[in-house]
Amino acid sequence: MTDEVVSDLNQVLQEFEEVSDASSDIDDNPSIDEDPTEWHIIGGFSNQLSRQLGSNSLQNSALKKLRSHKSLPAKSKPLNVIFVDHRRSNCFFLPRDQGDCGSCYAFAFVAALEWLHCKETGKLTPFSEQYIIDCGSRAGLNGCSGGDILLTGKFAHDFGLELLDNYPYKEREDECPYEESTEASAMGYMRVHLEDVVRIRFELLEKYVKFSPMLVGISTSLEFDEYGGGVHSGSDCSKEEDHVMLLIGHGREDGKDYWLLRNSHSVDWGEEGYYKLDKKAGCIRTHGYMFGTSNGKKTRISAKQNEKNNRKIIERRYKEFLLRTTSVANDG
Repeated sequence: MTDEVVSDLNQVLQEFEEVSDASSDIDDNPSIDEDPTEWHIIGGFSNQLSRQLGSNSLQNSALKKLRSHKSLPAKSKPLNVIFVDHRRSNCFFLPRDQGDCGSCYAFAFVAALEWLHCKETGKLTPFSEQYIIDCGSRAGLNGCSGGDILLTGKFAHDFGLELLDNYPYKEREDECPYEESTEASAMGYMRVHLEDVVRIRFELLEKYVKFSPMLVGISTSLEFDEYGGGVHSGSDCSKEEDHVMLLIGHGREDGKDYWLLRNSHSVDWGEEGYYKLDKKAGCIRTHGYMFGTSNGKKTRISAKQNEKNNRKIIERRYKEFLLRTTSVANDG
């Protein structure tokens, strides 16, 4: 796989350098006392419980068949404009469904990495959310009870990724297929060379989303589950962030400016799995997170040298899981 730096991300970095007050705009190394309202996802939703991770904790860490989106035609109605829509890159699968597991953080994170990997290689490859759910406790994640975006980035950096075809979604937390004694470097089918998870202030989301999708925490409304399309007013957003989505663009429809977000409730929800949220709603309450680089190092995803050994471990554990499941079904 190519080691070329993603041109879009390079452009982001150039813009970072050009912003005169970049230190206040982009919090890529926040201190632990700087932001006591850092959100932490629980039960697929979140409370503002965890404090911002210190810079040292992420130093040098950055981060069968599914149909891809076809290029989307621009809206033809008056007052309708699509300013940014990353679906047009053809680097997203159709939105998958997290079901009853509180794993929105894993789904949003995986979708972002799939986009990044596709932009690097030209190949759309599905990664496993289940691997993050099952093994993420090693980085402080809580499986189906939620997880923090920065910790998810640390997990992917330290423990790699698995392919979806080899590690399918089960909608529940299960045993990690790697023994506790397994070295971090021996886990995961793919290595994630993620040098930074860059935090973007809310005021700058519109400026930087043109370069890359961003992970955001949102406050959902009472009508969120029933959303069926159009620009949602979000007038009754909850006071706390309780869901993670992927911000992939923004536009204007019927004269209303909106954020375009990717959800993890399948294509049957919203507009084929996507959500248009009125920018005036204020439902995105904190920073956005995007994959960046530091010190000129590359952000990329590559195959592991010991991938054959990993495949044997995963295949053996998955066969054992299937045997246990079959045995329980027969006993019943």
